[in-house]
Amino acid sequence: MQMRIVSVLLKYPFLLLSLHSSELENHCPVSNFLIRVKSNPKRDQGNRLVLEIPECDVLEVKPLDVNVSPKKSSLTAGRRVEVRCYSGGSRPASRMSWFLDNEPLSNHTELLSIDGNRTTSILTFWPSRSDHKKYLRCRTENFLLSGSALEDGWHLNITYVPQVSLTVRSSTKQQHSTFLEGDDVRFSCEVKANPSAYQVGWYLDGKHLISDDPDVIVSYRSLLIRRVKRKDRGRYQCYANNAEGTGISRAINLRALYNIRENWIPRPALASEFLNESLCNSSSTEAGILIAITEIGPTPSVGGSAITGGGTQAPPLLYPLGKREPAYLSGGF
Repeated sequence: MQMRIVSVLLKYPFLLLSLHSSELENHCPVSNFLIRVKSNPKRDQGNRLVLEIPECDVLEVKPLDVNVSPKKSSLTAGRRVEVRCYSGGSRPASRMSWFLDNEPLSNHTELLSIDGNRTTSILTFWPSRSDHKKYLRCRTENFLLSGSALEDGWHLNITYVPQVSLTVRSSTKQQHSTFLEGDDVRFSCEVKANPSAYQVGWYLDGKHLISDDPDVIVSYRSLLIRRVKRKDRGRYQCYANNAEGTGISRAINLRALYNIRENWIPRPALASEFLNESLCNSSSTEAGILIAITEIGPTPSVGGSAITGGGTQAPPLLYPLGKREPAYLSGGF
């Protein structure tokens, strides 16, 4: 059998070669060569190690190394990133693949050096906020040799503009934006940011909220309005700042309804008795004030008029629906 001489230049304290030959038509025997040489760098530097291996048409070698660069300490969400992966020593050239955790990435190209000894894979991607702390890795492998895969990578640190959300509730457990005067109303600002937000603040109708009202209590991530009043109406937002920029929540329009109290007692009446007469007065500016007439007779005969407030006192007026029948007057605003 013909033998081929391989000459290796000693450069490192340990030299590890993995050589494999396949059985071909010239009956080259199937064999694996694993050579580990302990070298004295001072003595053997520049010397050559001469090996004799069977002469075969194909020489299959595992990749010797893999390296991802640059491994940036942080990446910005939505900003284009280019990362390279280098591998050498494989015969034939190794195949390169990329993964984000266990998800394969396809947007990469491969370059092969002129001598065929080095393979470079270039990955281009746009990281998102959800990629924070995921593991980006490059895998190199000679598919002709089992167990030849090598990997390199790092955990991503994705920075992004604060994500801000706003909720509101009152002392009466309501979770919408319309409350009665006198309620305690609390806005809560939730912030997700990397790096952490160094400032959280509030807007009222698009302007920085600055108040010397003792009933308006501003803290880091909450805004408490005690005994809410009509003057507290408006569009509330919270915002947060970090090194990446400013995030602003959606606006919540706070409405404080006038808390009207009845000062009259329902009693039996006939519609004609109160036709075009005022039953009570209200200074509410809210629309939809209603005096309700409850019919107790067999035929509906009276009703109430819905009054739309306009900032002045608005007396509700009764009007007949039919013949004179006894009814009960009841009210609510």
